[in-house]
Amino acid sequence: MRPALFRLDQTAGRFPFRACQADRRFSYTLYVPTSFRPEAAGSTRLLVVVHGSERAPEAARDLFADLAEEKGCIVLAPLFPVAVTDREETHNYLFLAFEGIRFDLVLLAMVSEVAQRYGLPERGLWLAGFSGGGQFAHRFAYLHASRLAAVSIGAPGLVNTL
Repeated sequence: MRPALFRLDQTAGRFPFRACQADRRFSYTLYVPTSFRPEAAGSTRLLVVVHGSERAPEAARDLFADLAEEKGCIVLAPLFPVAVTDREETHNYLFLAFEGIRFDLVLLAMVSEVAQRYGLPERGLWLAGFSGGGQFAHRFAYLHASRLAAVSIGAPGLVNTL
């Protein structure tokens, strides 16, 4: 089966990766439910799904598409690529800060972009992460608890703090 083509005028469904305007080294993809209406955006939740160490944000986004349709939330799946600063670092984002990059703040910039684009609140986020994404979510929740309504952490492996 051929994947669906993306259109610039698309209003719902799976969206292609978009460069984060605050730091173009990072990008994100979205799933917007077919039920989304701009007039109800103020009560629409943003569900952030952080990929694991395998770097498969499309899979993370797609796994939550049915939930997005059921609950009417928008799914944001960031990509924190390998080797942002050198070829050896693979787990850079897990600890939120690496060589001057604050991955938590990059994520918040992505949240702000999406919130502005769709008229969503920037607080009351739902955050989910599995494996490496679970480690990220665990640490993010410590620093930004006031921004979260819920957090789901799966199989983080290592759960020490910052």
